[in-house]
Amino acid sequence: MPTFEGSTVQKAIKKGLKALNLTEVEVTVKVVSEGKRGGFLGLGGDPAVVQVEKIPEPVPEAELEPDRQAQPLPTPAVQDGDDVIPKTQLTESKKPETAEKPAAQPATVVDNDEVLKDLGVYITSICATLKTPVLIKLSRQQNEVVYQLDTNKEGLVIGKHGRTINSLQYLAQTYFNHYGKGKFRITLNVGNYRQRREETLKHLADKAAREVIASGKPYLLDDMPSFERKVIHQQLADNTHVDTISEGKEPHRYVIIKSKFN
Repeated sequence: MPTFEGSTVQKAIKKGLKALNLTEVEVTVKVVSEGKRGGFLGLGGDPAVVQVEKIPEPVPEAELEPDRQAQPLPTPAVQDGDDVIPKTQLTESKKPETAEKPAAQPATVVDNDEVLKDLGVYITSICATLKTPVLIKLSRQQNEVVYQLDTNKEGLVIGKHGRTINSLQYLAQTYFNHYGKGKFRITLNVGNYRQRREETLKHLADKAAREVIASGKPYLLDDMPSFERKVIHQQLADNTHVDTISEGKEPHRYVIIKSKFN
């Protein structure tokens, strides 16, 4: 029986029907493998495999062997004008048994440790594709999980203004939100980039606040991811002269620093 492959069982069947030039009512289908779903963003996985075979044409009854030809039904025996009830039907009739409900399947338990390990493999594979191989060390700090990336191409992994590592971190957070359980903040770091970046943002916030106080005009910062905007807000939270607000839509959301007295 010929076999056909596809990303799903239905697509494999359609491929078989097209190859045989038949419709679904003209064939029998046997699912050999339902395939294996790929990882995040479709990486990996195995195709579904089906066997598709045309249903043979029925043989005319006249050509069948005598013992395979249709036989007339026996005439029911009659006694005193009443049908004879077979002995098997004389027993007390029973109510049809209610089909047993299948036992409830236990909910799949999410193992965050396994998810975090798989996420490390996912990050490594992306970096390998970008030709920036990395070694990863994982650590936890309360509700934050930090992936420390060790590479001899730090500049390429970080990217201009941190865009590459921020994009990788966004993908990593999305991966965990999809497969993991609970709320964990996923952070990717290369060398001490995150620490240096945080200090830079704090200095930027203080400098912008001084300009706002001096001029009375609002100060607009560049687009930033949410965790960097948070640094700006926290740095100026106790400043009695300025307020900070975020405006715009992701990924182009930014912070505005303005005077409290205008």
